[in-house]
Amino acid sequence: MLIVAILTSFIHVLILIRSVIFFRTVGQTRESDKTAVASISMLSILYLLAMSLAWLERPPLILSQQISGPMFIAYNLAVAILFYGQIQLVTNRRAEHACQPHS
Repeated sequence: MLIVAILTSFIHVLILIRSVIFFRTVGQTRESDKTAVASISMLSILYLLAMSLAWLERPPLILSQQISGPMFIAYNLAVAILFYGQIQLVTNRRAEHACQPHS
């Protein structure tokens, strides 16, 4: 479970990096895309804060053998994969829109 927890945190860090790149690049972007990326970024930040608190517990929730520990980690991995897919979708749509000829 420790490896899954680290992988999940890594995916959330990737989400934050892609979000920063999304907002730093210049181009035409729909407001709905900006809102989606900002919301996902905030949820990733909240996840990282929650994981930090989980590590501070004695014993850490991540290393817990209770049913809540593995379920918590598995759920967060699924959410991280979903969020990363959404960020990919928005950034790819933006790239496709930028490549279209304007009349």
